[in-house]
Amino acid sequence: MTEGGDLVGAGAGAEYSGDLAQARQFFQGRIGQSSDFRYRNIRLGPKGPAAMLVYLEGMIDGTAVDEQILQPAMQNGPALVQDLPNAARTLEQSLTSRAAVRRTSDLRKAERGVLDAQTCLIVDGCPELLLLGVQKFPQRAIEKPSTEHSVRGSREAFTEVLMTNLTLVRRRVKDPNLRVKALQVGSRSQTWVAVCYIEKLTNPAVVEEVLRRLKRIRIDGLQGVQTLEEFLVDHPSTPFPLLRSTERPDEVARQLLSGKVVILADNSPFSLSAPSVLLDFYQTMDDYHFGFWGASMIRLVRFIGWLLTLYLPAVYIALIAVNPEMLPHKLALTVAAAREGLPFPPIMEVLVIEVLLELIREAALRLPQPLGTTIGVVGGIVVGEAIVSAGLISPLMIIFAATTMLASFTSPTLDVNFAWRLMKWLLIALAQVFGLMGIIVGSVVLFGHLAALTSFGVPYLAPVAPLTKEDLGDTIVRLPYWALRFRPRHLRPLDRRRAAAYDHPVQTPDLEGAQREGEER
Repeated sequence: MTEGGDLVGAGAGAEYSGDLAQARQFFQGRIGQSSDFRYRNIRLGPKGPAAMLVYLEGMIDGTAVDEQILQPAMQNGPALVQDLPNAARTLEQSLTSRAAVRRTSDLRKAERGVLDAQTCLIVDGCPELLLLGVQKFPQRAIEKPSTEHSVRGSREAFTEVLMTNLTLVRRRVKDPNLRVKALQVGSRSQTWVAVCYIEKLTNPAVVEEVLRRLKRIRIDGLQGVQTLEEFLVDHPSTPFPLLRSTERPDEVARQLLSGKVVILADNSPFSLSAPSVLLDFYQTMDDYHFGFWGASMIRLVRFIGWLLTLYLPAVYIALIAVNPEMLPHKLALTVAAAREGLPFPPIMEVLVIEVLLELIREAALRLPQPLGTTIGVVGGIVVGEAIVSAGLISPLMIIFAATTMLASFTSPTLDVNFAWRLMKWLLIALAQVFGLMGIIVGSVVLFGHLAALTSFGVPYLAPVAPLTKEDLGDTIVRLPYWALRFRPRHLRPLDRRRAAAYDHPVQTPDLEGAQREGEER
């Protein structure tokens, strides 16, 4: 399949003796009860040996089988009779230029190959079988990213086919040192997982640890690449994502060039990258398609959105219910007038409106896109207006809740957004009991937890804690490309330099002199 793509976990072998009846009995007993299982008894030419093709219907290209396998095999059929023990080797040499071919004498490996959409060619009297890669099955076309939109970036997103995704990455990283190690995960699903990295750039200790953790996974089926995250992370109990997930091949290329390891899985349109730090979840490809002033402004907006998402509801409860003396006199009178006659305390206001917003968000996500957008907008307006008109919630609470929800949408990735939404409820509870002091203590505990997290040994708050000044140029703000000369130190890459020295200003062209010379000529 790919480099390092030997089958993993194939189980105890079943040696093939060269008897065609033995192979037929084995396959019929193992997968022959499935209605999509097919085998074709053929003869390789008028005087050639008997043979059999084994495959799963709907997963192979029938035309390719006839043109790239059967026709060359028929032509070599009479010659095979003279040397049947080496028939597989002879056929492999004649088919190599037409289809991916692999020889094996293990029936269980051949079974794995058939289940992996390969075609098995078995020649009577030859102790080896041929596995031929002529797969063809339904697949989704390459579409726009659905969860990571970009204004100026690429419009291509990963699909559910692993080889297609690897091709999208290869197009963007043409380094001959790009390595792909493939293995299968899941005792029943046997899902292919590809580990990608750039040799002589990525730290080999990270690569070895990723492969070690993947090989230790013992599950019957892999539902997607996100399932791997729970087995790979250093701290499985934390709500914060420790591996960056993306569906964009250009983002994967950027991570590879930074010295990271990228994990792709068959049947999943997303990837994982390791190691990942908290600030990685707030970087998008648009940051690198705009100038450094625009990119820095966008990142600052995301930082403000993060603060509002986490603290706004908790601060509202603390100032209204527990520490009203902290409000200016005029603002306190305005708030008291807005809350006059309300039957519920501030904590109930926050709980009701936050739960309603979560319901609207989930309903809009699950419904078809046009209907979901309509439900989200109309539902929010209608429900909010009805609650205020009924005198159950103050208009001020609606403003705070709407601002919090809008701020949460500035997060580029859903993984970290979910984590902060959970932490928001923790701060709300502390604010109700202890007021502003509870928010301060909760923040200290929260960031203490973040400081204790690691991703494959890399501190989660790097390069801020521990502080690495030379890596701060691509964090909350982004410096110009020519100033980002080194890869992040916390990744420990083998080659830290990514840009040569580039001094500004460059030489200004003499436009007037060139114009005069042109006129004289």
